[in-house]
Amino acid sequence: MPYYMGAFLAIALKWRVQAKNAASDAQSLQALKQEAATLKEEKETWGRQEEAYKASLKLAQEAKEEADKQLLEVEEIQAELYTQVVSLQVQVTDLQDMAKASEELQKVLEDQCSDREQKLEKREDELAAKVEAFDLLQVEHGKLQTEVNRH
Repeated sequence: MPYYMGAFLAIALKWRVQAKNAASDAQSLQALKQEAATLKEEKETWGRQEEAYKASLKLAQEAKEEADKQLLEVEEIQAELYTQVVSLQVQVTDLQDMAKASEELQKVLEDQCSDREQKLEKREDELAAKVEAFDLLQVEHGKLQTEVNRH
């Protein structure tokens, strides 16, 4: 085979390999472009998901702040109610003490009343005895007066 034919064949083979490589490179390039597009879409999806996550996080933060505010209000109301309960317990204790003192006073007054009734009965008995003695003295006096008048 002549030299130029061998060279021509070598060049043809080289071109063929280059053509195959070019086709293979084109396919690889196409695959890389598709992969780049897929990655770009994934990046956009991740971006949208991140934005949605941030929005959800912001809403959760606002909800937490509102819940904290309401919790603080509830704690204030609870503290106020506790104060009122303590105040009422003090009032109840005071009323119980007053009721006990009133019962004791009532017992003392009943004892005094009973003593006075006994003294009154004794005085009434003494008075009845004195009235009886007075009546007897009047009768005696009347008799003596009658006797004095007769003499």
